[in-house]
Amino acid sequence: MSSASLSNILLDKEILLESGTNEFEVLVFEVADYTFGINVAKVREVLPKPSITTLAKAHPSVRGVFKLRDIVIPCVSLHDHLGVEAICDESENTIILTDFNQQQTAFIVDKVEKIYRISWETVLAVPSLMALAQTPVTSVARLDERLVVMLDFEMIIDQVTDQRLRSS
Repeated sequence: MSSASLSNILLDKEILLESGTNEFEVLVFEVADYTFGINVAKVREVLPKPSITTLAKAHPSVRGVFKLRDIVIPCVSLHDHLGVEAICDESENTIILTDFNQQQTAFIVDKVEKIYRISWETVLAVPSLMALAQTPVTSVARLDERLVVMLDFEMIIDQVTDQRLRSS
């Protein structure tokens, strides 16, 4: 699915599901050989990777900033943050623009797969071994015959912000 068509889905589609359905939508994406997910309610749009202006003394995961519709948006590389190598050329990367607490942050990923509607019953708690790992995870979702790790984007933003504040 192209970034443009996925972006149109996110902008044009009513993403809030009827209350009482016990369902939500997950945007599934890849970073290196890993498959992750994010709740669509936290995604503003999906874009091709723009030209990014680097920042001096930024957190190592922050690639810089870019301007989108007169808003300057920080851009975090999930490759750098998770410590994994990209599997495609950087020019082919995709940006997932999130919106948490009225703060927009972009995340660089290798590719976006698609949006799935799933039941909350398929969401599993984080196993204790994963809780000890360095990857910030909120849960694991069962999707067909595979497991999709739900990244904790708010924790990633907190880690990047805390690091920046400590180094100032």
